[in-house]
Amino acid sequence: MSIVTPKPPHLIILIFITLLWVIFIFANPHQQPNFSDFEVYYQAGQKTLSHKTVYDVTGFYQFKYAPVVSLIFGFTINQISFAWSTKLFYFISVIAWICLLIFIAQEVMRAHRPDITNPKKYIHPIVALFFLTLLFYAMGLRDELKLGQINIVPLWLLLTFTLMLPYRTQKLQFITGIILCLAILFKLYSLLFIPLLIFQKRYRLLVNILISFIFFNIFLVAYHGLPFTLTENIAWLTSLFDSSVELLISKYNVSLLATLAKLSNLTLAKAIWGFCLIMFTFMLYRTRKHPPLYHFMLITTIITLLNPISWPYWMIFTLPAFIYITSTLLTPPYFPQKLPLITLLALVYGILAQGQNFDWGRNGGTVIGNLLIAGLFIYLTETRPMQNLNQV
Repeated sequence: MSIVTPKPPHLIILIFITLLWVIFIFANPHQQPNFSDFEVYYQAGQKTLSHKTVYDVTGFYQFKYAPVVSLIFGFTINQISFAWSTKLFYFISVIAWICLLIFIAQEVMRAHRPDITNPKKYIHPIVALFFLTLLFYAMGLRDELKLGQINIVPLWLLLTFTLMLPYRTQKLQFITGIILCLAILFKLYSLLFIPLLIFQKRYRLLVNILISFIFFNIFLVAYHGLPFTLTENIAWLTSLFDSSVELLISKYNVSLLATLAKLSNLTLAKAIWGFCLIMFTFMLYRTRKHPPLYHFMLITTIITLLNPISWPYWMIFTLPAFIYITSTLLTPPYFPQKLPLITLLALVYGILAQGQNFDWGRNGGTVIGNLLIAGLFIYLTETRPMQNLNQV
């Protein structure tokens, strides 16, 4: 399959437009970093180092992560002042997002042209994909960084996990189990990968994930003692259910379940959401032999829809699938045959980037945008299957 190589003048124009947009988005005086979410992590770290519970906060800003995560925060970000930790975290997050975009763009190019082993052969397409994605996702990335969110951590963990899945040696399976367990402890949406492991009959890996959970809690026991560790884990699970309704009905929650609840009623919304979850599970079963990169892109895209709590800036989860969709613009046939796809992507951008600022976006528009991204990715990978680069 041939790949069009964007000419340097075209790349320069794209880079110039993207940088102007990024500067405009990030320099907005009304959207400067407030680190409201990061402050929750910092306070949780302080509490856990003082052997206090981290689940005693009421209201919107609650600590929703596993107890072991608070201990990780305590021994990392809490070792320096809040002001310096926010600066360092912001810098590391920016670098991590840049690396993620470049890595996925490179993997996508390899999927299109597995016969090319030298990455320098498709450096121009990678640059084009990077800046097109940055142009599309600047607003979502800004809000992620503004809040001091940590979604980049589970995203890197999940990407590493899926790329390690084909390797079945006992040692690597144990490491793979630790990685997914850690992703789940940070963000529960990582549980969407569990059905895939069941369908692939990776039972040893599932056991390793459970063992890893026990392993991580040993650190909690060593620091807090067994009674406090058990109490904290119970409080964590209880907190997930206690505040679910409050967060679910929030006007900023743009998940499929929340949007349906706003438009109808919660009972009907749960029924439709449950049906969609079953259909997604069936799709995982049908595609269980697809390449690992495919599953990473599919599941991260579905997170925006099927996770009960989904905020507008979570459009960033569709970023991997978007890179793949955009990469098809660089494969034959070229423009004007790709004009419908370009038009549709422009429409999706308008929906996702602006929907968070208006009621129409919070009441269905954002869901439509995320559905279009998911639908485009599924359609393109069904009509032109993704190459498996990780066969072992």
